[in-house]
Amino acid sequence: MELQFSSNLGDGPSDTKFGFSVLCFQPEGGDPPTPPAGTSCADFNLLEPGTLAEGLGAVHPNLNISGAGTIVAIAEGVEPKLYSGPNYPGFITNVGTAEFGGFSDVAQIHDYAFSFSPGMAVSYFSINMLDYGDFNPIGATEHNVALVGYDKFGFEVARDTLSFTSDGNMTPDDELWNTGDATTAVGNPGNYIFTVSGASMSRIELEFSTNLGVGPSDTKFGFSILCFEPEAPPPQPPAGSMCADFNLLEPGTSAEGLGTVHPNLNISGAGNVVAIAEGQEPKLYTGPNIPG
Repeated sequence: MELQFSSNLGDGPSDTKFGFSVLCFQPEGGDPPTPPAGTSCADFNLLEPGTLAEGLGAVHPNLNISGAGTIVAIAEGVEPKLYSGPNYPGFITNVGTAEFGGFSDVAQIHDYAFSFSPGMAVSYFSINMLDYGDFNPIGATEHNVALVGYDKFGFEVARDTLSFTSDGNMTPDDELWNTGDATTAVGNPGNYIFTVSGASMSRIELEFSTNLGVGPSDTKFGFSILCFEPEAPPPQPPAGSMCADFNLLEPGTSAEGLGTVHPNLNISGAGNVVAIAEGQEPKLYTGPNIPG
């Protein structure tokens, strides 16, 4: 870092009597970011490095990881080596995964999907991608990685996209040699934290693409610090309350009158009030609106 002074008269300060204070700095590649309060985080250190990290409950009771490749747990400084860093002067196997461990695909397909226990949805999901961008074997020049949250109907709820360009060389000659390394500052391609927030996300996917097509441009990278927040359940009726059960009636039959759906409840109206059921006629409304 340098302080550089100049004026209309040339280089150098115009004032000679001044000073400095409060000098602070943050070392690059410091401690991993702390997940927000209230989230649940997967602990890949529960598994031996190299063992399968797929399936419900493998690294968290409510998390299911799946993909087309072979997704395994990884650990810093321990084989199998799925990536390494820093690029200069030395190499640490799977650097950046020390706190919670991590995972990657030994088949290098890098197809990842995340779902949850039956009936569970999440309102927040984050994951730290490490060492992406400093290796480009396909020669792409435009690179995109997206974390996308979908609801149970398959509709997109939220998306966080990382996009960057490169010179197309297998080993980048530009700044990506540094910013694509796992030890770079948070926010660069090599140390990027994806975050999606939204209602009722039941499936999360990582989607890779380049100017050459679908799929990742880098094949040697990994993930760590996977955290999510389960969505709050619907509010429950107050203790002692009574609920009407319209499933007691055949869909389409009248729901009016005292005792029809509850002994102490009378429903009346100027129209024709009938019981309805999801997925059955009569159709009084539909959803979601797209595609219908």
